Amino acid sequence: MTTYQHSPVLVLGPRGMLGQTVMKYFRQTGRNVIAVDERFENNGWTALTDVLLEHPNGIVVNCIGRIKQKTNQLHDLLWANAILPLELSHRLPESTLIVHPSTDCVYNGATGAPYATSHKTDAGDEYGWSKALGDAALVHRKNTLIPRVSIIGPDENPAGKGLLNWFLTQPKGSQLKGFENHLWNGITTLEWCRLVDEWIRQHPDGCESAEVIQWGTADHLTKYEMLMLFQELFETKHQIESVKTDVTVDRRLIPDVVSVPLRQQLESLRQWMTQNTSKSTVK
Repeated sequence: MTTYQHSPVLVLGPRGMLGQTVMKYFRQTGRNVIAVDERFENNGWTALTDVLLEHPNGIVVNCIGRIKQKTNQLHDLLWANAILPLELSHRLPESTLIVHPSTDCVYNGATGAPYATSHKTDAGDEYGWSKALGDAALVHRKNTLIPRVSIIGPDENPAGKGLLNWFLTQPKGSQLKGFENHLWNGITTLEWCRLVDEWIRQHPDGCESAEVIQWGTADHLTKYEMLMLFQELFETKHQIESVKTDVTVDRRLIPDVVSVPLRQQLESLRQWMTQNTSKSTVK
């Protein structure tokens, strides 16, 4: 029987927002962490496959993904968010544990919130649709963890499109707008890694069928409240205006595992960033 207590962690997409944190976090736990930087292209993925198949009992964390802030091309979204998970499901042996991040964007955000894990995915845009397809490609595979949650975190790439990185890279005294009718109860990338680590410890022998599990906080914040919290904890001096969009976006999840409030997560993240930013993640 395969046990994952000491398995290597192979990180697909180690240079992205989530991948950077996964690399650093699991190295600090003492695991052998391997950056899989080979690109997954339309014309084949032999190089990527070769690396993964060298570790049939490894833990593959799929941090490759396209977000709508970076592309509006349906082909790109489908290739990274749906086809890659399908190929991982078909090509990797069952002994490989796959951790595949899902997102709250598989729900439309217009009606139905807060969403339970059992709620049928009903994304209204191509990004959410592509992510839902990726989940579906893996949902019947054994030894598969699909954590569904929205995440924020640091990014050593100044051009990173995540909310926290966008905020922290704004010039001093910037005038920013925060949406008061966009609701959120996600977690930080550091908390995401902690929860994955905890799940692996609780399931050292894997699982007989894929586990889709929703994470998040019990309370929610508006995007405006999030920016104000960033301002307080990271000691910036921006001018933040509360604004209301024409359409309310509410993709709050009902968490299967409830994390501590975002303030506590961000306090931990800031301390962790102080200790870890500027250290290379990919070698």
